Amino acid sequence: MPHIDQQTAYAKFQQYGRNSSHFVWFLCNMQYFETSQGWVFGYVQKGSVTVFALEPLIPSFDSNVIADEYHAAWREFDEEVKTKIVLYVSVYDDFLSILKKAGYQALHIGKEPYVLLSNCIPTGKSGKGVRAARNQALRAGVAVEEWSANKIQADKKVEVEMREILKRWKSRNVMELGGFLNTVNPFEKMKDRRYFLARKNNEQLEAFLVATPIPGKKSYFLEDMVVRPGAARGAGELLTLEAMIALAESKAEMASLGVVALTSINENSGYKLPRTINTIFIKIPKFLSRFYNASGLETFRKRFKPHIWENVSLAVKNNPSSGVSDTKAWFRAFGALLLCFTPKFRLSSEWFTSTFLRPILRYPTSHLTAALFIASFCFINRGGELPTWALNSFGISGDTPILQWFYRTFTSDFLFFDATHFGISLVLLWGLIRWMERTYSKNFVIGFVLATSFLDDFINQILLIRPYRYFQPHLFSHLIAIKDVGPSLWIAVFIGLQLVTMKRNREVLFAILLCSFILVFSFSASHYSNLILNLNHPLFLAFGYICGKIRFHHEQEASRKVAKQKPPVAKSVLNHEQKAIDLV
Repeated sequence: MPHIDQQTAYAKFQQYGRNSSHFVWFLCNMQYFETSQGWVFGYVQKGSVTVFALEPLIPSFDSNVIADEYHAAWREFDEEVKTKIVLYVSVYDDFLSILKKAGYQALHIGKEPYVLLSNCIPTGKSGKGVRAARNQALRAGVAVEEWSANKIQADKKVEVEMREILKRWKSRNVMELGGFLNTVNPFEKMKDRRYFLARKNNEQLEAFLVATPIPGKKSYFLEDMVVRPGAARGAGELLTLEAMIALAESKAEMASLGVVALTSINENSGYKLPRTINTIFIKIPKFLSRFYNASGLETFRKRFKPHIWENVSLAVKNNPSSGVSDTKAWFRAFGALLLCFTPKFRLSSEWFTSTFLRPILRYPTSHLTAALFIASFCFINRGGELPTWALNSFGISGDTPILQWFYRTFTSDFLFFDATHFGISLVLLWGLIRWMERTYSKNFVIGFVLATSFLDDFINQILLIRPYRYFQPHLFSHLIAIKDVGPSLWIAVFIGLQLVTMKRNREVLFAILLCSFILVFSFSASHYSNLILNLNHPLFLAFGYICGKIRFHHEQEASRKVAKQKPPVAKSVLNHEQKAIDLV
């Protein structure tokens, strides 16, 4: 019989597998058909649609031979299965060119990055982000170790921990497309795969990565990288770098980082598509991207500077025996593909946590600050102008009794003159603190915000207001009588701090903003005293920039110390038997 069992198909894969996802054939339910030339098709039948997963396994790697053999191989398959509508999923350009000549319509749906393992560590400014993330993970105590299948199976505690992280990782979305080529099972055929575990302080498992073989390319597919929610920053980058270095040491040539779908579909992606299908397939990816973090995955992969990007496409052929138009054939093919992926909707606690709670826990300072702002504006202002009693009780000025400064320096920052003042302050400050939380550690952001809230009024009085008591006494009494409220000094100092994180032209931007602050207040001030009071904004912009530079150089020095350590090479704990298997 031309149909073969999984064990026989797997033996063929170990010789001829050239697509990174061919290994996934053996993690899901699929049929296998072998032709007289030795071609092996992996497929699923869904009603009138025959869905092929990837290219077939082909003994020859010569493109000319493949093109000559294709028609004979296809005739054998078609005589046995009697296809009506045929769908090829996730095929590369070389095989797609053969399908196009055979009358297939096609849609480019994504791309797959490959990294040359002989040059897998990103260098120069373009690779700075990956190296910085790797160093950050190392400073947090994260280390990567390669574990053999035997060791994982022998250590039940580690295996349970891996399964628990995997379960939480799968539950993070309300809709799961987990079947067919999206099937994830790190614990199947373990002896043929390689496992890299990232642990923090040799205890908690932060993440793990599974590398599956691509035998026909002497390469690996970094198939499953599963990260614990709230894992140390940079754990994913460190894990990927260490895995690639370890694979390079075993003479592997390339590593696939996985297909990034949906991001590259545009009006030029179709090949001979019906007009309706061509229009719809521009809209659908935007909808599906809500459930699939395509842009985030693409950004992560680009950071490793892939050397090759393989185009990935769908191809459909509508045979006359189907009895439907090409447009209906595409609809049926797409419906069959969705069924193959076995979509599941589930409202899990992990989904609720990742969607609503984790963003708050991940960025606590920005959310807490916003909540305090809203509460203050609702309960004190009642949605309108600031009451006089609140200004007198909680605002701050130079003539405020010194003992009251220690609490008014905080309370004054959460008062707003009116709804406009509140709205602008809330949006700007929430965005700036959120930006800071994405840039710096949680403890640094919390400490910096608290220090700013406490010190801003003291610094303002000491450096800007008090000197007028000696240099311009006639202005001093007026300056100290004006009560200041609102977080405008926060905004200025946070902008200065974040300017340092910009990769280009930060000095120019700082100079432009500084001059703009001074000119705006100079032209808008009706009295000299108003100009003096507003000069604290460019002053605090400069303070923030100085703090950012100090922090930047501190981080740079810490990264240099970490970078001088041993290069990111995974510690292999494979036993002699496993090493022998890897060499073969």
